[in-house]
Amino acid sequence: MTQATQATTVDKVLLNEHEAAHVLGMQVRTLQRWRCLGRGPSFVKVGGYSVRYDRRDLMTWLDSQPRIGGGNAA
Repeated sequence: MTQATQATTVDKVLLNEHEAAHVLGMQVRTLQRWRCLGRGPSFVKVGGYSVRYDRRDLMTWLDSQPRIGGGNAA
């Protein structure tokens, strides 16, 4: 493994569903429902059952969501 690969691996921050829900400002149940429906941010299952979200993926997903309101200041 190269040093660049190690840095990328080490920099990856995986959050459990409670931490991810907190970062996004929503309920854990919403994330669970979205997983069942194939919606929401990407996730991985560690060990076959533990759901984890990459913090960078959460931020990318959040940035990709449509913005409503706010308007332009004149």
